[in-house]
Amino acid sequence: LFDWLGIILGAKKSRATTLGIIGAVLGGILGILVGGILGMILMTVVGTVIFEIIFAKKNLTDSIKAGIGSIIGMICGIFLKLILAGTMIGLFLARIL
Repeated sequence: LFDWLGIILGAKKSRATTLGIIGAVLGGILGILVGGILGMILMTVVGTVIFEIIFAKKNLTDSIKAGIGSIIGMICGIFLKLILAGTMIGLFLARIL
């Protein structure tokens, strides 16, 4: 969940349109089905850029910035998940020890 929220917030922060955000999410879903985590990362950018260029009529530079923003958001979401998992493990260990 944090991955997808990160993608959405990262794309939004980098001024992606709603269509670009939809492209990022669809690209991420397609990428994870086809190529695992590497596919998810790559297709998130590709989906954002393609949807921004074709449907939102943005130029390539702005589209790439939106794609990079979605990747940065995804990375932040992954780190947030790691922090949450570490906290849960720490709380669990504190209870049993």
